[in-house]
Amino acid sequence: MLCSHKENDYTSIAWKREVTVATDGTVVYPDATPLYPHYGAFVYLTGLHPIPANAGRIVKGLVTWTLDGTTDLMYAPQLAGNRWDGFRIHGNTDPKLDKTLEFNHQLTQLRFCAVRKANTVESNEFRVTRITLKAVPAKASFTVAGVAEKDLAVDFTEPGDLAAVLYMDKANPSKTVLVTSTDADNPDAVGYVLLPAAAKYTADIETTLGTFLSREVKSADGPFTKGYANQITLHLSEDGLSITGVQLEDWTDEDGGEVNVN
Repeated sequence: MLCSHKENDYTSIAWKREVTVATDGTVVYPDATPLYPHYGAFVYLTGLHPIPANAGRIVKGLVTWTLDGTTDLMYAPQLAGNRWDGFRIHGNTDPKLDKTLEFNHQLTQLRFCAVRKANTVESNEFRVTRITLKAVPAKASFTVAGVAEKDLAVDFTEPGDLAAVLYMDKANPSKTVLVTSTDADNPDAVGYVLLPAAAKYTADIETTLGTFLSREVKSADGPFTKGYANQITLHLSEDGLSITGVQLEDWTDEDGGEVNVN
């Protein structure tokens, strides 16, 4: 969490600390509640997750991250409060007046699934062994200004390869998940990746049936949108690989919970 004495201006930080955010957005402080200036002056807080790469030295309010495909990037717009009861961010006599951090996803999630063709009988094992997303802009940055989420301008730069996380086979932990489903409506989950919103991506997909290079990954429902999950289904057979994608409901599985913000 970052604190400033100036509204919408975090070029000069009054203090920063790690806190826990409960499922309802309530901030749980590890020690005392925020220190407020005397005479009722306001302080302004905003939340970031995960801790930015340059947390130790935020220059002119600019924060940066290097995406790894596994960690979400989240931002909470500014809260304001002062020392007087009823106006505090936390610790008011009436808890209903306490203010909550509302975190917003800045990435989209691709959930990879796989299904084998029912008439495929020549191979006993169907596994996806690697998925590499190509030209993913893996450096994220924005200037902290406390603005509403819709006004936040996040820059994504430095495109490169980014590997998806693949699930391991519980029966054989040295290998990735065994694909047994032949039902496209109930495919086997094989992995996921978190990355910037985009119209589509290109991926190299390695499987026990062979490697499929530069395959287009997109959703039938339109662009990959931040804050949404997308199911990407790989259809495998001895004849090759086809890919379908659909957008799922709002990305609720990562909302709330306990996250550290700096």
